[in-house]
Amino acid sequence: MKTILKKKKALTFLLAGTLVLAAAGCGKSDSSENATDSTGVTAEKVTAQTQNTTESKKSGKKSAKTQITDTSYTEKIFDTSYVHEINIEISEEDWEDLKANPTEKTKYKTNVTIDGETISEVSFATKGNTSLSFVASDKDSDRYSFKLNFGKYVDDQTYYGMQKLNLNNLYADATYMKDYLSYAIFRAAGADASLASYVHLSINGESFGLYLAVEEVDESFLARNTDGEGELYKPETDSLDNVGKMGGGDMPDMSQFQDGQMPDMSQFQDGQMPNGMTPPNGSQFPGNGQMPDGMTPPDGAQFPGNGQMPDGMTPPDGMQRPEEAQSAENGKQTSGDQDVTDDLEKESSDGKSRKKRDKDSQDDSSSDDQDSKSRDSKGDFGNFNGKGGFGGFGGSNSGASLAYTDDQIDSYSDIFDNAETDVDEEDEQRVISALKGLSEGTDLETYLDTDAVIRYFAAHNFVLNYDSYTGNMLHNYYLYENDGKLSMIPWDYNLAFGGFGGGGGNPMNGKTDANGDTAKDAANTETANTENGSDATSLINTGIDTPLSGSTTDSRPMWAWIANNEEYLQKYHEVYDVLLKNYFENGAYEAEIDRVYNMIKPYVESDATAFFTAEEFEKACESLKTFCKLRSESIRKQLDGTLSASTSEQKSEDQVDASGLNVKDMGSQGGGQDGKGGMNFGPGGGNFSGKDFDGKSFDNKGSDDKSSDSKNKTTEESTEP
Repeated sequence: MKTILKKKKALTFLLAGTLVLAAAGCGKSDSSENATDSTGVTAEKVTAQTQNTTESKKSGKKSAKTQITDTSYTEKIFDTSYVHEINIEISEEDWEDLKANPTEKTKYKTNVTIDGETISEVSFATKGNTSLSFVASDKDSDRYSFKLNFGKYVDDQTYYGMQKLNLNNLYADATYMKDYLSYAIFRAAGADASLASYVHLSINGESFGLYLAVEEVDESFLARNTDGEGELYKPETDSLDNVGKMGGGDMPDMSQFQDGQMPDMSQFQDGQMPNGMTPPNGSQFPGNGQMPDGMTPPDGAQFPGNGQMPDGMTPPDGMQRPEEAQSAENGKQTSGDQDVTDDLEKESSDGKSRKKRDKDSQDDSSSDDQDSKSRDSKGDFGNFNGKGGFGGFGGSNSGASLAYTDDQIDSYSDIFDNAETDVDEEDEQRVISALKGLSEGTDLETYLDTDAVIRYFAAHNFVLNYDSYTGNMLHNYYLYENDGKLSMIPWDYNLAFGGFGGGGGNPMNGKTDANGDTAKDAANTETANTENGSDATSLINTGIDTPLSGSTTDSRPMWAWIANNEEYLQKYHEVYDVLLKNYFENGAYEAEIDRVYNMIKPYVESDATAFFTAEEFEKACESLKTFCKLRSESIRKQLDGTLSASTSEQKSEDQVDASGLNVKDMGSQGGGQDGKGGMNFGPGGGNFSGKDFDGKSFDNKGSDDKSSDSKNKTTEESTEP
């Protein structure tokens, strides 16, 4: 069943690529008792710190809310002056089970030693989506991203006030710094953002290489930034939530995905989907060489329904970038590393699991046996009506776009099904009221933390991450509500700095003409640096007032109120002015990149599990510095008026020249040493190298006959947190 699930995830990415082709708390112990971990290093066995629980101040709250009273973890694991040591002690049986079934995200009971301090009974599980799938498909790698939950098995246990810790494997990031530097830029702009640091990870004493530790956005995060007040949500489109969970049907033989060839699509002839799968809104799958209604292939290209690529197109070099298609909404990229199943069970503050709304009685595993139903009659792939795009990734009628529709809670499932704190109907109604106020555009100070949102977008639009709200994915951000005011918190920037494509060359770029149609950005149709596949000059000069890719201003109301109001737009520019002066023009960013480079270089050089070589790392770091330098120069010109802040109004002679920069050197989706990952949807189009696809690419490693009676693990379907 799980094997089928993984194959369905594969088809999701395959279909996306095909459409692009066609359309284009642990306190100091009082005990002196020492214990030796599995590495032979003597470590202090410390007593887990617990937090007091008190009733929420808000009326109507039915459960206790954990009050974090200690956030000293910030001075421990997030001391960025050195590389930390983390060792996971897991039973051999459980470790073998994890490696054999990584995509199940089973939670295992382990002992974790952090810089010599051991915490017992900590939940340990794989995390991620695309990166998880690609590592699972690589028989030579077990370098997964992981998540630690300190309080799953011991009530209220934390690590110095921290409830959860993410250990990111640095997939698609040759710089090793995209997440790290992005969060630093957010903080430099005055926005709240996760802390991050570097760790050398070992499992049962065996080195697993250099990882990035990232603070979870949860109640510990709120305690550090907001005194624990407010509620958190992690909006995600229903289509993304259903990725990999489509109901029924046999999947195509992925063994055909070899040597740069597309799989044989002839089995999908005559408009048929795989057995049991339903196309969006009843439309036919375009397996007969025809595009869905209303869609026109570029330059007369045929949809590759017969298993062949369109004439003259050879992956990867011939693959058209989404932003170069006639309509960016006719073809949507798949997500970088968005975790669509990791939070199917929400951890409530009283230690009890809180299932998503309307899914209390639905076992997570049942999605292999039944059709996944989308709200508002959306199919598993959304629709092809030009509004939502492939998979509905370009829009949402269920809240992830933060657009107001009506006063019904069920209309905002993208938000409320993904609550990160224990919320009730009163909390949800406050969010709806704020979205309504946002849509009306008056008295915005009542419904938004305008200063926080402006600072968020200033930092976000500097790093150009289109696997996000400003792209066509509608995910990878948190929505924070406090006293009826909304703001946004950043998340997941491993595909920032152009790693997900989009940006300056995008023909939509938030503009529509008088008829409401997409207005092509003529100033950026020329592709610089085409030989290496990255239109770096267009990307670097992306207008700060027109930052959207694959969407329009009207479809992103949380950005629109800034873009459409001169007073707020001026404040946005003022934040940029200070950010440039205090972090970029004074060389602070470069000094930090150099410091981190020198600190982690020995670990990169000795990391046998890394996705990138030491040489690629060195080149990538230089490219990252160049990107930041040129991007800051372009924004300065936009602020002083010598370059338009609107991409469509820029003149090429005024732009900052970035033709010497290859954005892909910094890593892009699917990139890595020797082409690991195989599917590259970064700026430059598709890379169907198929290096690691051996016919079992999307099958679980090892046997599917997994032991289910272990006392030290919890499967994703469990009702425990």
